[in-house]
Amino acid sequence: MSVPPVLELEGLEIGREGDGAPIVADLTLSLAPGESLGLIGASGAGKSLSALALLGLLPPGLRARWRRMALAGQRYAAASAALRPLRGRGIGLVFQEPLAALNPVLPVGFQLAEVLRRHLGLARRAARAEAAAWLERVGLAPPAAFLGRHPHELSGGQRQRVAIALALAPGPPLLIADEPTSALDPPSADEILRLLVGLARERGTALLIVSHELELLARHCERLAVLAEGRIVESAAAAELLAAPREPATRRLVAARLGPPPRPAGAATAVAPEPLLRVRALRVERRARWLRRGSPPILDGLELELRQGEALGLVGPSGSGKTTLARALLGLVPVAGGSIRFAGSELAGLSPRGWRPLRRALQIVFQDPGASLDPRMQVGAIVGEGLRIHGIGRDAREREARVRAALAAAGLDPDCAACYPHELSGGQRQRVAIARALALEPRLLVLDEALSALDAALRRDLLALLDRLRRELGLALLFISHDLAATAWLCERIAVLEGGRIVESGPRDRLLAAPAHPVTRRLLAAAGLA
Repeated sequence: MSVPPVLELEGLEIGREGDGAPIVADLTLSLAPGESLGLIGASGAGKSLSALALLGLLPPGLRARWRRMALAGQRYAAASAALRPLRGRGIGLVFQEPLAALNPVLPVGFQLAEVLRRHLGLARRAARAEAAAWLERVGLAPPAAFLGRHPHELSGGQRQRVAIALALAPGPPLLIADEPTSALDPPSADEILRLLVGLARERGTALLIVSHELELLARHCERLAVLAEGRIVESAAAAELLAAPREPATRRLVAARLGPPPRPAGAATAVAPEPLLRVRALRVERRARWLRRGSPPILDGLELELRQGEALGLVGPSGSGKTTLARALLGLVPVAGGSIRFAGSELAGLSPRGWRPLRRALQIVFQDPGASLDPRMQVGAIVGEGLRIHGIGRDAREREARVRAALAAAGLDPDCAACYPHELSGGQRQRVAIARALALEPRLLVLDEALSALDAALRRDLLALLDRLRRELGLALLFISHDLAATAWLCERIAVLEGGRIVESGPRDRLLAAPAHPVTRRLLAAAGLA
């Protein structure tokens, strides 16, 4: 006796109001209880929009319609009001950008308990106990150390785990995970997807995972569907699709998964003899009222050097302190001790007035573009804001030309300058953030997981772009990532961070050939470089 599907979707179409050209056309999916389906495609293919349409959460100006959509046998219209009751209890959704999805002013334990009280009717004490249990299930242990933390006090990977717990806790029959591992290091990504698929099978929950990571989905999903230019062009069992892709779009994804191309030939980059950036004995402490005295610092005794024209890779597992270091270098978190010298100036303890002339020379691309881009501004204004503040360009026309050139350099259509961030995919938003930083022609560019939201082909293109800019402009790069393969492609030196300390560092080739620390060996194995 066949089991009826949890989700039946026929003929989904998404388009702009008043525009006849659909973004997604005739998308049809079916999911059985406990089944896992991976929806894969390049950035901008329409993957996230398809997931949001099922919950009536499309951005303003977009509309969805379908011939038929049924969840657990009950049919639903495409109107947002009709889909509202499904949110949480009927369909759980793990958003791509957890910092934008979580309430910044409430502790994560309160947010999780609130979901349990609302959807399951638990009493306050029972909801808090169940919230602690869910935090432990997604790898945030001991849960007592996380219940009282706010989202900004967690790493990107930790925030993503909280988002997964929020979606799973009400027990929905269908769970949609939109790029759930983009903020995680490879071992954690495997662990999270194993957890998601295991819980789905155990509870009979249908699981739709949206991602651009083909190899990761193929390891964990039973079926894969490839979305290209708004249409599903190929669907098959994961092993079959990976071994014998039929469509050109699928073959491009399979080819991109093989890793970045060899390093380009040419003259070596001129590297300055003296460090542009020198960090000595850097200490950053945790600052929260719920912490006990004597809690270990986030960064403790950290030291590194970076020269003009050099690319330094900083890798480490989620929660190791990578993002905190990036923010400390930019004066965005207070420094408890140590020294940060940039171009001869001491940055530790510098006043906001003292920082202003240095902002153009030292730029950062944040991990979560949805949280770092102003949703009320058009893309052109976002990229051009720094040009206006720093007085770059003789007039508005020259600044506009610089904006369009920066967008093109980051792999975007310059005409997207008229778009708002919510009208772009996650990968496109990240490219806007990169264009904003490049427009100011900085001396040092800090990239904090800046490529994590991009598909493999685009990631390779942007790595080549960054390498070219470094060589041509003498740009210094601090490339912070959990992707050791991408880091090894771009950077001559690599430092490994764990527990707030650099546990291993050295030339790329030596570190890859003979890793000394267990953390380095785990990262190499996860990246397929061991």
